[in-house]
Amino acid sequence: MKNRTPFRFFARPANARGIAAVGAVLALAIAIVGVLFVSFAAMNKASAVADATITGKVLSPSGTPISFECFAPGQPPSTCGIGVEANAGPETPPSFGGASTTDGTFSLGVTGGKKYKIEFRGPPEAIGQYTFPVIFVELNSGETKDIGTVVPTEKQGRISGIVKNQATLLPVQGAQVNAFPMFKPEEGGEAPQGPFMPAMATSGADGTFILKVDPGRYGINLMQSPESQFVYSGQPIEANCDTTTCSITGIEILATFADATITGHIVDTAGNPVFFPGGVGARPVGATDFFDFNGPIMPDGQGQPGTPPTSGRYEIKVPSTTPQYTLTVHTPPEVSFSTTGDTTVTVVANGTVTKDLVVAADTSSIFGKVVSRSRAASQAAISSRAAVLARFSLTVPRKESSQTLPSKKTARSRWCSVRESTISATT
Repeated sequence: MKNRTPFRFFARPANARGIAAVGAVLALAIAIVGVLFVSFAAMNKASAVADATITGKVLSPSGTPISFECFAPGQPPSTCGIGVEANAGPETPPSFGGASTTDGTFSLGVTGGKKYKIEFRGPPEAIGQYTFPVIFVELNSGETKDIGTVVPTEKQGRISGIVKNQATLLPVQGAQVNAFPMFKPEEGGEAPQGPFMPAMATSGADGTFILKVDPGRYGINLMQSPESQFVYSGQPIEANCDTTTCSITGIEILATFADATITGHIVDTAGNPVFFPGGVGARPVGATDFFDFNGPIMPDGQGQPGTPPTSGRYEIKVPSTTPQYTLTVHTPPEVSFSTTGDTTVTVVANGTVTKDLVVAADTSSIFGKVVSRSRAASQAAISSRAAVLARFSLTVPRKESSQTLPSKKTARSRWCSVRESTISATT
């Protein structure tokens, strides 16, 4: 049985801003919010027909369970064990759950007769410094398989530098620095392996930071949060870790003091609150070559204990030296909502502006199929089952009939080059 990695496709209105500048923002929001605000232990989810079981244990290199602070609607903060997911591909819903915070054990109900890839989930600050082994499990109906004890290795590469106040050049303490995996196929070289997870570190009193990474190309940036008073809008600083024990020094991030706040809720076209683990970007009106200031969409505390959150809010810090900003909601491909367009707000020094942002429910579909560059060769070699797995579909709001999506995928796994084309959606 061959291992297949599904591609991800994005659709956006033809006149909307591109995906490339916000890809890291969106992935970080999904990685962090999706695990911080859901208790894996309380929301275990089995496959559609769970007639087999995968068990095991996950421990840190020091031999202790991996845990982190998490939140659930209507409940105070709690401690969650690392998330474990069994994925058999796009035809089968994944099974996921949380490892025990006391001994690291887990149990996943799955559908027998399939081959599963086991992946581990958690916020970057909890697992970003680790490399987890790639594990595949194949089992039959009625069977239980124990994968044993999984112990990740600590990444040995190091990227270090300092965060400074751009205006005063004094060190900035408490800034969250991330190293996000990057890959440019035309330049050659390998992408970082394993889960799509950035490395993270917090700057100390002297502004310095050290990131633990695997070999690969990274973009160094600041992770923005409501608690941070400093932001960074420049291009990610590229760093190429070419060996397992690379040591890259001298990275300097010049951060801007953000004295204005933009906040609000995410609502649908009827004004009802909605929640999904996406993000909101803010950029100066008229700016083009600019990486958005950004913030994740967070649950606002509403909802019943033990149930998924139903209301999301965002909060972004920006410098008031620029008075007007354009806001855009960024939705992951799994979400059944899309942005309805950009919104403009005016900020004031040391003030807060509140603006709810509207998303539309997806009501139309886009269908297609992924083929290799050598179409004739791939058509001759591909099986009918593989052809089915190569198809994709997207849903979009009906009123946006002209949609842009990546139509050509090349290179390895998710690290691919993209050519965009405009097609029409079917309703």
